[in-house]
Amino acid sequence: MQELKLERLNKSYKQGKKLSISPYQKVLILPNKKKGKGMAPSSALPDAFNIAQRDVADKEAARMFYACGLPFNFARSPYFRKYSLTLANSKLAGYTPPSYNRLRNTLLSQEKTHINRLLQPFKDTWRKKGLSLCSDGWSNIQRRPLINIMAASQSGAMFVKAIDASGNIKDADYVV
Repeated sequence: MQELKLERLNKSYKQGKKLSISPYQKVLILPNKKKGKGMAPSSALPDAFNIAQRDVADKEAARMFYACGLPFNFARSPYFRKYSLTLANSKLAGYTPPSYNRLRNTLLSQEKTHINRLLQPFKDTWRKKGLSLCSDGWSNIQRRPLINIMAASQSGAMFVKAIDASGNIKDADYVV
């Protein structure tokens, strides 16, 4: 039954008829060509396993998570997965988005390394031109007191650290 359905879809596809099928079904429609001697290999298979493009796409997805403050559980969302699979079927057939563990381990450490590399030129100017440390106290959503430490220099301002000040008085003695 399934073979008959695919046969009909292939026939319609070859005749150039407009099909109202999902991207998943389009992947199943394969040309009915027999591989002959001297024919170039199909580009669909190498494209599906293009590791370099997959790695770039994984890093872009990870950057989206980190920049937007999305929880890693969002990777398990059926909406995120559907969106990613739609993108994959349009350009990267067979691509699956990074898993929960890959996001929170491998890609997070890669992104941290990437960010530190981007910030290094700013840090290098601190020795030559100096910097000012700035702090600001506030409470987070759980009403815990926090102290933000920022470094300000000619190159710009950079977040350095957040300190949980629960149970402490936020005065000069504590901050120093």
